[in-house]
Amino acid sequence: MQQQRVSNYLDGNGRNPQAKQQQKAILNAINQLNQGEIIPEKYDEKVVKNRIIREKVKLMSESLDVQKKVDKNQDTFTMDEDLIIHNKTVSNIQIFYYLPVKWFKAENQSIFQLDTVFYPKRGLYNYSTIEAAKKILKEHFEEIRLCGIGVIILHWEPNNSELNDLLPIVFHLLSDMNKNSRQNQLKLAIQIGDYEDRTIESIRNNLKFFVDNYTTNPNFFKVYSIRRQKTLPIFYLKNAEKIREWSKLLGKNGLLTIRETNYDSFILAHLESKESKTIVRQSNFDGFYTYNTSNGANYFSTWKNWEKLKKFADMYHLMFVPTVGPGYHDASSKYNPLRRFRSNGQYFEIAFKTALLHNTEFVTIESYNNFNFGTQIEAVLPHSKFRDYAPHPPIKYLRIAQHWANQFYKIKLDNQRLDDKILCENLLNNTIC
Repeated sequence: MQQQRVSNYLDGNGRNPQAKQQQKAILNAINQLNQGEIIPEKYDEKVVKNRIIREKVKLMSESLDVQKKVDKNQDTFTMDEDLIIHNKTVSNIQIFYYLPVKWFKAENQSIFQLDTVFYPKRGLYNYSTIEAAKKILKEHFEEIRLCGIGVIILHWEPNNSELNDLLPIVFHLLSDMNKNSRQNQLKLAIQIGDYEDRTIESIRNNLKFFVDNYTTNPNFFKVYSIRRQKTLPIFYLKNAEKIREWSKLLGKNGLLTIRETNYDSFILAHLESKESKTIVRQSNFDGFYTYNTSNGANYFSTWKNWEKLKKFADMYHLMFVPTVGPGYHDASSKYNPLRRFRSNGQYFEIAFKTALLHNTEFVTIESYNNFNFGTQIEAVLPHSKFRDYAPHPPIKYLRIAQHWANQFYKIKLDNQRLDDKILCENLLNNTIC
């Protein structure tokens, strides 16, 4: 019933009639993409060469004043009118964030090669000083909040000393941003990366580090679990299926269990293979997420499987969190089977629509600034030898994220209004089943 209602809302039979004209094309596109067949963008070689020449001439001739004028007229990013009315960020919409961005990869000890096919509009920013870090982080966080996104998922590894040094600055900045707004909040969650020599013991130490030092901070994202009747911090665990001893950490009687201790948390596993469903069910995880944005790359990232995964999660009282993204384009190789073209934003929109059709509790976005894999929604600069978002403005994907965060919120509110009993899928306000 609810899925039909959401479908009606998206196809224009609800309160969004302007979408009806596009629905036939969208459904055709979903059918094609759900088969794992991505239609590549077609380019005329002559047109591309002429465009590169024009860009070079443009970059050489435009003055800084002209560029600022273009930015002001075309690239101003503000909060969507509906979000202003609600004055609301949505904590159920979350985005992965990387700190710092590693712009270069070392080919050898003396040569460094730029490790991105897109060029950021802010340039190759860094966090070398406290002031530089504060400036960049504030700009990024404000853009994320303007999208209506309520949670930043910070990718973290224990050997990232620069990130660990910046964590206090991150929380201080969030505190300053949130203190004047009760609803328009931005919180922080953590994704623990797949670092070298990671073990159950080291992951327990990672959780202990954050619980002891940060989860009591009001800006750390926590949820109230109705089933467990407690408030818990959320952690995402990347490539969870590489470890098979999770019951030691997550089982109630596990040797290193965090359950019913001060370190108890809501733990979500990144999974890829179909067989790993057994891991998440038997190891007492709280849920799982897909992370990879390449449709068809693996069982969990394939959009046509999301309906089955949602049913599986519901059957075993788990949370299924799909990850959507604008595309995937790394600089590591010329030909990569995981590569997915952005198709002028259509890929991102179809991924979001698919997630909303299955009415999941959370949706994660990969990513705000993962330039190394070309999944970023951050603004980029048209530049020779780099890809860009043309013919759209640099903020194209921020606007798409903003639109679908707003749609997500509207759908949840409609479901709450129309249902006699609020279901798990429609809970807001940092509450889950």
